[in-house]
Amino acid sequence: MRLVRPLVLRRTVIAAVCCALCLLLNACPHHIEEMVEKMAPPKGYKPSYTTSNTSLKKLTEQAKISSSATTSQIPSSQIPSGFDPSILSSFPYAGDLGKTLSQNGTNASLGGIGSVGGGDSSALAGKFPNGLPDITSAMKGLLGDSALAQTLLSGGMDSALSKFKTFGGNSSGSNSSGMADMERLLKDSSFAKTLANIPSMIPDEILNNLPEMISSAMGDSAAVPMKPESKEGKQKESKSKAEKKDKSKSDIPTEQVFAGMAQKMAQMLPQIHEMKKKYELMQREYAEREAQEQYERIAAAEEREAKRIAAEPAIMPINVQVRSINDAHYPNEIELNVSVIDTAGRFISGLAPPNFQGTGNYRAYWRALADSCPQMNSTAQTRVRSFDVQEVREGSLDTHAVAFVLDHSPSMGDTRARRLQEAVARTMGIVKKQDYITAIKFTKSIKVEVPLTNDSNAYRDGFLIDGLEGYGGGTAIYDGVLAAIKELQKAPKGASKVVILFTDGDDNSSKSKIGAVYKAAKENNVRIYSIAYGMTEETPLQNLAQYTGGMMYRLYSVKEFPLAFADLYKALKNYYRVRYRPPECAALHSVQVRLAVPELVTVSTGTAEYDRSVFTPLDTVGSVQLVNIEFETGKATIRSESLPLLRDVAQYLKRSPHIVMEVRGHTDNRGGTDLNQKLSEARAESVATALFGMGVQKKQLRIVGFGESRPLAANDSEENRRRNRRTEFVIVEK
Repeated sequence: MRLVRPLVLRRTVIAAVCCALCLLLNACPHHIEEMVEKMAPPKGYKPSYTTSNTSLKKLTEQAKISSSATTSQIPSSQIPSGFDPSILSSFPYAGDLGKTLSQNGTNASLGGIGSVGGGDSSALAGKFPNGLPDITSAMKGLLGDSALAQTLLSGGMDSALSKFKTFGGNSSGSNSSGMADMERLLKDSSFAKTLANIPSMIPDEILNNLPEMISSAMGDSAAVPMKPESKEGKQKESKSKAEKKDKSKSDIPTEQVFAGMAQKMAQMLPQIHEMKKKYELMQREYAEREAQEQYERIAAAEEREAKRIAAEPAIMPINVQVRSINDAHYPNEIELNVSVIDTAGRFISGLAPPNFQGTGNYRAYWRALADSCPQMNSTAQTRVRSFDVQEVREGSLDTHAVAFVLDHSPSMGDTRARRLQEAVARTMGIVKKQDYITAIKFTKSIKVEVPLTNDSNAYRDGFLIDGLEGYGGGTAIYDGVLAAIKELQKAPKGASKVVILFTDGDDNSSKSKIGAVYKAAKENNVRIYSIAYGMTEETPLQNLAQYTGGMMYRLYSVKEFPLAFADLYKALKNYYRVRYRPPECAALHSVQVRLAVPELVTVSTGTAEYDRSVFTPLDTVGSVQLVNIEFETGKATIRSESLPLLRDVAQYLKRSPHIVMEVRGHTDNRGGTDLNQKLSEARAESVATALFGMGVQKKQLRIVGFGESRPLAANDSEENRRRNRRTEFVIVEK
């Protein structure tokens, strides 16, 4: 074997190194840009932008599906008993069930009961003035009512009370009675008729003053002085009494039984009043159970239908994308921005009102919506009963304020910087006249090149296509976004505020941290859409997008620049707005939206997440989180339904033993100032005690009560008072 001489080997190595250096020097800077541009994206990479619009009607025509072959109904062989597709659009939000069910006629299925306390009860309720200026008149009016009087005389009240006790009415609602007993009681027409003769609301003044009322009703003239009547008045009264007597003698109790009726009323009225409240609770619980069972039947049928469609060869697959989540009104409402895209990258319109182009009910297309957190282990709990879908198009008058935050660090290179600027300028050319634009370029310094304006001439002329001319080194991503949020604060009230952040590298020059950006974005309700170009580290950009309700794009070619920016803006103007009331849990929520299009024989599910944890990884010292801890009225006793929320707080603190948190108690303005101050301190103390019992270290909590001194809203409604009765957790050390 021939050996290579050491001298030859050394010379070969030196030559190879020199060639490599020459190649590298020759490649900089423009050839390096070309090398990056030709870099292949990871396997499975798919562009996340759209190119144009189409409609369901056009797609249906292209697929050549006759209208007779289309269906949005579940096959009759798979329809469970009682299934009605129209009910998909009428499921109520949790907590407002009884109202919606009654509006939809559900009470009619409960044996014709209707609303408890209707009929004569409304008239009787009117006989109890709030102030009760004449207690004798009130009692006589009550006993003189023919329906109630006949019920008392006939023993109907005794029968109703004993019947209710038989069905378990003396216990808490329907929990101790079986479903069959409950249904039998609710459908008992005689029982319902008896209750219809009782006022829905019996004032405490009546219950607390029964002895005086009985005395007055039995004719004690000393209790209430009687005014002298004129001769004309006596004649009218005599004539009126004669007419009533001729009309129906049996309707008016005689003097002999009047005292007995009053005594019976005194004995039975408190019990009957309590019975009626429990009966109404039972009715609501029964309606809730029936609605839940019906919903589960419908959900099961929808699952079978979705699987059937998915099993067939799709004529044209679709892709459902949840582009943003607005949780600013949580827990009352979540709003999703959803795009539906076909295989050609076109946004599909016509899938929801007001532009619905399908057949039947649009909700038969939007098959299911789920919102779940780790605490939820039941499929029925994760599905949202009621949600509304509305298509929003470019013609709407929604106002957006958009900030372009653009990386101009040296790593971009002059050519790519120009291509980036050209893409943004092209996007500015399609901006609607009601929308506002600002443009910020950053290196280690920040340049607000276009202050916020809706003057198209101003932002088109002000935005320069000059490459990297005049720009230095460094990358201050976070400072650039904070400058954009400051500009967006100038937007008109009601405008939807959005930051579009583009970068090809990591932050290395910002004076601010990512937590400050997150806090400013949340306080100003700003969504951040981030664009990561090349091999940029994704985690910070993904966090900024996820925790502010936006979305992250990943690009690998300058050819994608104009498409991605145009898609971002067009997606703000063309989307499906999905609104619903979410389940409450202080954790990371997972959202799924399922859309089935029978005309295209396709089913697609879009997924997203939003974090309602007590605190997120981006929260900093000073961050405040409201937790909906419920207490007993006027007390510091924590209700059992709030314990899961406290467990979430405890888990966070145990995972982060170095964090110190302040527990702040607040009240509304009902009650005295001193009483509210003491109550707020006691409630904060109760919360801390509960957390200690869950394993939290005492050094991690501080307790403060503010009483009614720091309201979030005016105490002029029950909803606002509820907002003011709150428990706040504030990070004071991290």
